[in-house]
Amino acid sequence: MKGKDGQPTKNWLLIKHKDDEAVSESTYSIVEKQPFSIATGRSLEEIAAGKESTHPPSDAGRAPDPSQLANARKESQPAVLKPQLETLADEPPSGEEWVHEIKLDGYRVLAGIKDGRVTLLTRSGKD
Repeated sequence: MKGKDGQPTKNWLLIKHKDDEAVSESTYSIVEKQPFSIATGRSLEEIAAGKESTHPPSDAGRAPDPSQLANARKESQPAVLKPQLETLADEPPSGEEWVHEIKLDGYRVLAGIKDGRVTLLTRSGKD
C-alpha cells in the first residue's frame, strides 16, 4: 500500500465484515446456484456453444419481490443517507476469505428510486 519510491499514499480498502449472509467461496458456487443468464436465460454451456435464446426469462431485469427475500423487512427510508466511507489501514487483511478490488478514482454516489424516479446523490447530498 505504498506509493512511488515507498512513499505513503491515500489508499483505501472496502471491507465487508462477516455477517449472517456471508458464505465461503469454497462451499458456495454462484454458477451452481444461479446457472442461467439473467439477460438471456441461457446456461453457460448454451452460451459457449453459441446457441440463441428463444426468449429471456420472464423476470429478467426485474427486482425480486421483497416479500420473497428471507431477511427483507419493510422500513421507511431515512431522511438522510450516508455512504460507507473508507478507513485508512496499513495493510490488507489476511486470510483466504478476503478479496479486494483496485481503487478507482471517481464519485461515491447513492442511488434511489422513489415513485418511479431515479435520484443519484453525492456523499455530501448533492443531486
